[in-house]
Amino acid sequence: MRPPAHLDCALPDPQAAALIVDESGTIVFVSDPVQRLLGHAPQTLCGQSVEVLLPERLRLAHIGQRLRFTDQRGHRPMAPACRWWR
Repeated sequence: MRPPAHLDCALPDPQAAALIVDESGTIVFVSDPVQRLLGHAPQTLCGQSVEVLLPERLRLAHIGQRLRFTDQRGHRPMAPACRWWR
């Protein structure tokens, strides 16, 4: 699967595991490696909220974090993965 044309330059390696989410939190692109890793058929994640990928207990908090991030444009580090899944 190829990313949308206007995002093609963002993914120089077509075999990279990549997930692209728009400002509203909707998944707009899922690379083939991510689909295989998560066990989803092609196109089943596109159009869904990114929060479907999180455990239910973390979804509401993530929505708030995502909204704050889009309100405060800029770079920030992601939280360590081990902290999120405990």
